[in-house]
Amino acid sequence: SPIAPPGAYLAQVNFSAPATSAGPQIGCILDSADAAHLGPVAPGQLISLFGINLGPAQGVSASGNAATSLAGVTVVFDDKPAPLLYVSGSQINAAVPFTVSQNQSLSTLMQVSVDGVVSQTRLLPVTPTNPSFFMDTSAYAKNFAQNFAAFALNSDGTRNSPENPAKPASTISLFLNGVGNEIGRASCRERV
Repeated sequence: SPIAPPGAYLAQVNFSAPATSAGPQIGCILDSADAAHLGPVAPGQLISLFGINLGPAQGVSASGNAATSLAGVTVVFDDKPAPLLYVSGSQINAAVPFTVSQNQSLSTLMQVSVDGVVSQTRLLPVTPTNPSFFMDTSAYAKNFAQNFAAFALNSDGTRNSPENPAKPASTISLFLNGVGNEIGRASCRERV
């Protein structure tokens, strides 16, 4: 019989176990720019939380500037409220507070509260920067073989695409998420 390589192995999984509470439950956390599963978080990084009982049944968007409490929902990192952009029963879009870089720790504790009922605490690693390009989700971008197309604007403000390419020697704008406290580097411009 073959010898198994060293390491840890999953021996049993029980997917039939019922939820232990009716409170907010986080299923996964993604980077809002490229929808990749979240690794470390950076100050100011936009994130999307998915799960159940995360907020009101009907979604609510922040009006104007983001709020730290929206429709009875708050998200805290080390007890510091995060700016909220959108909340619903299955999704929260939030920004990691800039204060996560001030605690000089390599991790932060995140927790969701809905009408005073709190979720389990999530421990997330912290990094000074975690850059990712905002992805173009239009139909043409989905047809790329590699499924990668960064959202880009031409110098005239129109969306860059195969049908609307940048003119030679013009400038395009690309948009980044997760640049941390490097506010001046929140977007980059590249000459074509």
